[in-house]
Amino acid sequence: MSGLNEQGFSLIEVLVALLIMSVGMLGVAGLFAHSTQAGRTAMLQHQALLLASDVAERIRANPRAGVAYQGAHGSGSCAAENAVCDAQSMAGHDIALWQRQAAQTLPGGQVAVSVDDSRSPPTYAISVTWSEPGARTLPSHTIVVPVRQD
Repeated sequence: MSGLNEQGFSLIEVLVALLIMSVGMLGVAGLFAHSTQAGRTAMLQHQALLLASDVAERIRANPRAGVAYQGAHGSGSCAAENAVCDAQSMAGHDIALWQRQAAQTLPGGQVAVSVDDSRSPPTYAISVTWSEPGARTLPSHTIVVPVRQD
């Protein structure tokens, strides 16, 4: 009769509890991986927004360069001390700086600027793209900025 009232857990009960805990831990690990990826994506989007804002401010500071900002690549010749640069040279310097910043802060980062000078004031579309693991398309951030040439 003493065998019927024994206390404790059987091996099957322990295995069932272990199985339930394992499934729960797998769920927690999946959530952790998803939140890590979401945090990385948010950080890259923030970096892209900062870069696009910097591009917009530099264009506003040099409004006379116009279509010179559409160049695919520029030079850093205006960075030298006592360098005298015209609007187009400064645009080339800005483009070189943006491409360098994009490459340093975003994986596969690139900056592209297009100008619509048929409007008054001219409008600049600034696109920042980068690559992200697992993304089917390249993520991008685009802002459109009207720039007065006064």
